Amino acid sequence: MTPVAAHLAQARDLLRGCLRPPSMSDLISDTDLLAYAGVDSLATIQLIARCEAVLDRPLTPHEAGGLDSITAVAELLATSPAAGTGTSTEGTSERGRA
Repeated sequence: MTPVAAHLAQARDLLRGCLRPPSMSDLISDTDLLAYAGVDSLATIQLIARCEAVLDRPLTPHEAGGLDSITAVAELLATSPAAGTGTSTEGTSERGRA
């Protein structure tokens, strides 16, 4: 399994927590562009905040702007040592999200 493939489930889980309804993430393929799949700007900002929480650091503007698919989120997680722990923010309270 490639490093990116190992993080796809975690990336989908991060996105799921930003969507209303969360099951919308099941309709989005790993390579679909999130904006074209109906993910709005608020959900995108929440996704950036959830990635920052998992990575325990702020994203650079380049990283934040590149989160355009589930695969892109997995690639970011795969290149960051902190994400290798399999940490999930599924139980994060609404207050803990941006």
